[in-house]
Amino acid sequence: SIEPIRRAAMPHMLALRDRFGETVNLGHIQLDKVTYVEVVPSEYALRLHERPGATVCLHASALGKAILAFSDDDYAASLLGGRELQMLTRHTITDPVELLAELRRVHDRGYAFDKGETSTLATCVAAPILNGAGTAVAAISISGPTSRFNPKKDSPVIESLLKASAEIAKQL
Repeated sequence: SIEPIRRAAMPHMLALRDRFGETVNLGHIQLDKVTYVEVVPSEYALRLHERPGATVCLHASALGKAILAFSDDDYAASLLGGRELQMLTRHTITDPVELLAELRRVHDRGYAFDKGETSTLATCVAAPILNGAGTAVAAISISGPTSRFNPKKDSPVIESLLKASAEIAKQL
């Protein structure tokens, strides 16, 4: 059940939102989409705000890529294989080979970006929440308008996100 993950994640999500000011999301895979389990919205007037229960495409979202990169290869292949990857913006990765290469990069560095792939105005960074076997059970992300939010790889946003996801995993 996702409920223990939600409970463990909540204090970390609030802390990340308070520190960086942007919306923090918790998501997991349901069928072939990522479903938002919990959202802690930014207090800025201009913000990204999904509702819990809303869904987003696996291949175009940081949450989806973070979970897929830390999933069983067969599972990832079954979700993506033989399916057309919908183009949501001109930045969306629609080539399965390119997506698999991206997932390998995500796995190597430990976090995923969505740079205008779901919406051209939004940037999102996500880290997987791993079980004892090193498989993703969920992911946590920070998202904001690209005009204001654009973390680079050595950013404190990413460092804090990775620390939070590791702490949540430890509590489970």
